[in-house]
Amino acid sequence: MRSIKELLMKGADRSSRDNDGILPIDLIEDNVRNDETKQILRALLETPKNSRCIGVLALSGVRQPLVKMIRNKETMFIYIGAMSMTFLGLVICVLPCKLNLY
Repeated sequence: MRSIKELLMKGADRSSRDNDGILPIDLIEDNVRNDETKQILRALLETPKNSRCIGVLALSGVRQPLVKMIRNKETMFIYIGAMSMTFLGLVICVLPCKLNLY
């Protein structure tokens, strides 16, 4: 399963078909015997429903997405905003204590 996760993170297409027109998710029933493994593989190979908020989740460190990350303006602004807020918080809270201004 680790190799499947790595392929999905690098941008492998979940909807690609082989020469017979079979999807990867269709191969699970015939080739996997363990029910728990089948459920995990189905969850990995289903198309994600909330692809819009994946950039925000990746920035917050909640969970690594299993889709290829594409840089866009929204993601860059969120990153710059988060870094600016962190810097501002440090300047407001930490710097005065270090300089004994309180």
